Order: sequence, then C-alpha cells, then structure tokens
Amino acid sequence: MLGGAESISALLRQAGGRIHIIAGGGLQLETLTEVVRRSGAFSLHGSLKRRNGHGPKIGPAGTGSAGNGAAGNGAGANGAAADEAADESGADETAALEADVREAVRLLRREFDERTTARAE
Repeated sequence: MLGGAESISALLRQAGGRIHIIAGGGLQLETLTEVVRRSGAFSLHGSLKRRNGHGPKIGPAGTGSAGNGAAGNGAGANGAAADEAADESGADETAALEADVREAVRLLRREFDERTTARAE
C-alpha cells in the first residue's frame, strides 16, 4: 500500500480537487498514518487486518464458526461446546475489530488536525 501512496498523491494533485480518490488494499493500522501522509488521501477503504494478518472470521450464516461439520453445527454435546467456543472467539474478534476501528479513527483524526493546524499557520 505504501508503494501506491505516491501515485495517489500525484493523481490528487492532477485532479485539483475535482474528484476524491479512495486509498485501499492492504491497509493496516501500522501503516495507516503513513499512507495518509504520503498520499494526501483521507478517504480510505480496507479490512484493517490485524497485525498478525488475520481479520474477523465469519462462518456460515454469520455464526462466527469457521467450520460447518458435525462439531460445528451444534449436533450433540461436542457440537454445542464447539459452537460456544466459536461464539466466544467470534465475540473476541469482533471486540478486537471494534478496537482497531476506534484506533484508526483516532489516528486519522490526529493526522487531519495536524494538517489543518499546519495550513492555518
């Protein structure tokens, strides 16, 4: 993503404010601010993958379960335990994603405020 930031910056300058360009593809919290700084784009699109490369895993019918075999469909006591573990895992991943989105908003707000202050001076 960082490699394309300079291209996005050049396109934004060429467009002269006539269009918005959305930066996306491979966005991560670690590089989010640098992408904004290098590209000048504040319109972003991405999955905000976790630092370990994994995002939230949504199984069949949005259950949070990654499997759909007998152990993952609630069949019997083992299936119920597997579903409960998958639900807890899904809740943990959802909470992590929500925390990442809040952090992304905080980073973008800080970068925007710094840029606005610099222009005003």
